[in-house]
Amino acid sequence: MRARCQRGGVSNQTSVRTLLVISQTYVPDPVAVGQHMHEAAAEMVQRGWRVVVLTSGRGYEDPSIKYPARETRDGVQIIRLPLSSFGKRSLAVRLLGQFIFLAQVILRGVFMRGLGGGGTHRRDAYATEACPTPGRGAILVSTSPPMASIAALVIRFFRGTPIKFWLMDLNPDQAVALGKFKPHALPVRMFDWLNRRLYGAASDIIVLDRFMKERVLAKRADVASRITVLPPWPHEQHLEPVPHEQNPFRKKHGLEGKLVFMYSGNMSVASPLTTILQAALKVRDDPRIFFLFIGGGLGKH
Repeated sequence: MRARCQRGGVSNQTSVRTLLVISQTYVPDPVAVGQHMHEAAAEMVQRGWRVVVLTSGRGYEDPSIKYPARETRDGVQIIRLPLSSFGKRSLAVRLLGQFIFLAQVILRGVFMRGLGGGGTHRRDAYATEACPTPGRGAILVSTSPPMASIAALVIRFFRGTPIKFWLMDLNPDQAVALGKFKPHALPVRMFDWLNRRLYGAASDIIVLDRFMKERVLAKRADVASRITVLPPWPHEQHLEPVPHEQNPFRKKHGLEGKLVFMYSGNMSVASPLTTILQAALKVRDDPRIFFLFIGGGLGKH
């Protein structure tokens, strides 16, 4: 996509600015992180950006599911990388997939067109002037996988590309809270060091709530002006209300006439399943109430 603009009598040829999205999971994979990433990416396409996603070629939960190597959805260019997901049956298997994924992301990101500074670019998505202004592309990276920030930092080192860091969860805080590591263990201190470095390097930090913001500021107080609180939103455009009496899911599972409490999503060891199960035990003798759990994860077993 090319355009021309007259500025001071000089014709400048400009190119669309590129947003590189790094996420091991992405639509149509059902993992929530990928769903939110796609909606943000599609919105940036609407604002005039070229958006390229680097993601895994196989399902995050089920690696037997294989997706097309290249695809365009809602204007978003999706590149799916091989050998980037082997499932979640063990930590070693997950780490292997993550490291192979990140190595490929670094190689592609360093040489991707539209990310570096210098030259002229199309005007920023938030700009109002008619002619282009100089600028760079950007990197949008989340915490899937947790070490994805390393790839973003390496690409930024070589290309000078601004990083937008979208925190979907907090590590090593999560691992410490679960008792997997002591607060002063070497892996925890190394991960904290990496996080502080990334917080300092990121031009924007997006967190899910004020509690997450407080934890980030406890580690790097000087980034307060760069933090935005953005709660995860419901995927309302995908909803199709169905009357209970016509709902095939209710009929299939014998749920007609019942009040259903459903947990749908990842059942990680950090998910609040115990609280829900305790509530279910309190009303287990009431035939009108049914608790339903849909999803996978280590916390399911």
